[in-house]
Amino acid sequence: MIKESTIKLLELDDMEWGNYAFSRDPLGHKIPKEEKNEMILLANQCGAEQAKKLIALYGRKDIKEYAKMLGVQVTYADSDGADNYIVFARFNYPNKVTIFSGNVKKIEKLIDENEMRELLGFVDVEAMLLAHELYHFVEEQNETYTKTKKIQLWKLGPIRYKSHLIALSEIAAMSFARELLNLDYNPYLFDGIMLYPHDTKKTHGLINEILTFKNTGL
Repeated sequence: MIKESTIKLLELDDMEWGNYAFSRDPLGHKIPKEEKNEMILLANQCGAEQAKKLIALYGRKDIKEYAKMLGVQVTYADSDGADNYIVFARFNYPNKVTIFSGNVKKIEKLIDENEMRELLGFVDVEAMLLAHELYHFVEEQNETYTKTKKIQLWKLGPIRYKSHLIALSEIAAMSFARELLNLDYNPYLFDGIMLYPHDTKKTHGLINEILTFKNTGL
């Protein structure tokens, strides 16, 4: 069942995953569709461009080597999270990434048990998670699109209140990871399957929700 669902998730394109990302952002509903589509496009471009800059600077390296070169400390913990919020990796400002290896092992086991290695391009899940979190470090160090882009929430005379969008950083981080790992699909796919070892019922509900975004990026 999970393999069949994964195949369906592989069919989603960047725009559809972007719309899913915005659905998880508390401010996502405030953005008109056309503007949202442009933001999704630019966030994906931003992530890919930052990855290409890293490759141009250091060459093709193991993700852990990139972390070392950037001065990012990688630490490990067993697991974290509860119910439908399971944490696999976390970036802590200014330069620390924690990988929750217990949860990573569970998703690696899921992939092996369901014979999905080839389907997922023989991806190293830990490397993918670390690459994603490295983007958040790179974002903090540079004037990236996702760092500088804000939306206006309210205006009172000359006073304007603007806010960042979480979705844009997440979209770019996925694009960054895909470029560094040379994947031919959007790593957002793992949002749909990582909960499975913890709660199969909620996973199926989440996958069904994600699949409602199919064709929404047209």
